[in-house]
Amino acid sequence: MGKVPNRSNGEPDKLPPHCLDTEKAVLGIILNNDSNFDIARKRVRNSEAFYDLVHRTIWKGMNQLRLLHRKVEPISLISLFNGEASSAGAVSVAFLSELANTAPPADVMNQLIDVLIERWTLRRMVRVMTEATARIMDGNNFEGVMDGIQRDMAICLRESMEKSASPLKAFAEVAAQELERDFMSESTASGIPTGFKDYDYLTGGLHPGELVVFAARPAVGKTALVMNIAENCGVPVGVMSLEMTGIALAKRVISSFSSVNIRDAFSKIKVEENIGKITDAMPQVYKCPIYIDDSSNLTVGQIISRARLMHSTWKIEVLIVDYLQIVHGDERVEKRYLEISEITKRLKGLAKDLNICVIIASQLSRKVQDASPTLSDLAESGAIEQDADTVCLLSVPDKKKPSTVKAFVAKQRNGPTGDFNFTFMNQYTRFENAARIEDEDLPLPYQD
Repeated sequence: MGKVPNRSNGEPDKLPPHCLDTEKAVLGIILNNDSNFDIARKRVRNSEAFYDLVHRTIWKGMNQLRLLHRKVEPISLISLFNGEASSAGAVSVAFLSELANTAPPADVMNQLIDVLIERWTLRRMVRVMTEATARIMDGNNFEGVMDGIQRDMAICLRESMEKSASPLKAFAEVAAQELERDFMSESTASGIPTGFKDYDYLTGGLHPGELVVFAARPAVGKTALVMNIAENCGVPVGVMSLEMTGIALAKRVISSFSSVNIRDAFSKIKVEENIGKITDAMPQVYKCPIYIDDSSNLTVGQIISRARLMHSTWKIEVLIVDYLQIVHGDERVEKRYLEISEITKRLKGLAKDLNICVIIASQLSRKVQDASPTLSDLAESGAIEQDADTVCLLSVPDKKKPSTVKAFVAKQRNGPTGDFNFTFMNQYTRFENAARIEDEDLPLPYQD
């Protein structure tokens, strides 16, 4: 790594990370054998991987030749560069011949490309940190700066390791493997199972990269449902609980697992009656890989920053946000629907960046009085409807049978819509697959 004088104090400044000998070696190996270019191109997908401008020009020229279905060789490059100015002028037959004559054996090319990509990634990381320093000096808030650093670093690393495009065959092979796995599995879910057979049958469960919305009016049970999914799915789940405390959620989970009425579970009067069931349920509760952040008044940037930390610390595969209407945008805007639009777009982006499923609990509009809500009944519905991959609307069709909750999958980007019923045992804050019993056979409901 070279140095140049610093104009202000004469001290040498370090140049960005690079290795000119590695760049020359990669280009030379390609010039010795045209077929090596196709191998290298699968991994080096950006000309900026080459630090030196002349080397970068040669790489671009090689790509142009391949697009023209011409052989990658010195004479073709010189012919291509004829008449071009700037760094192309430094490309001569002698220079290209020197690259080819001093090149190492082709069997070390992949190791050389490892170094090339590593140095390119380090240069991009330097740029990210320089931009982060500027944001700090401009007075941006801590959470916003941290989110920016984490997001940009993740993109930087991902782009340095992955191809920008792949042939259809590669994706088709993965899809075929998933189909084979699903065929051999007894589960109705192709993704992460929710524990609810009808939902999993219709949607295939929860899928990485997707944004899923469960919406209902207050007291229908949306928080209970998303927490039940967290209990059932068997993978690490992060919960951003902006409304309820972590202790309140823990009590719900204990009630759900122990089948003790939540009113009685922590009652001094009935402690002797319930302590046995609760004690028996605790090992199951402790095994749940659920991680709760019960901070209030969070912005979407803060949620994303904390979700990234959960993902790096506990490898969460599902994130639950409860609930959408009390999340704030990073900047206040006059129109609430614009703020909601920012929130849902960024949460969808988070799902794709971390390759996790993000579940949002959402309110239905106050005007919803009937038993058959539609997508237009979502509060600030436009952005939610557009950004979500799946939207499931919950309602109670018959007020005389409050345990029967209708679920209407009103939108599914990758599958059909449809409806089915849950049985909601409100006293245990637990949803179950549709019951084959009558309401009068259930314990008295609990109103929260």
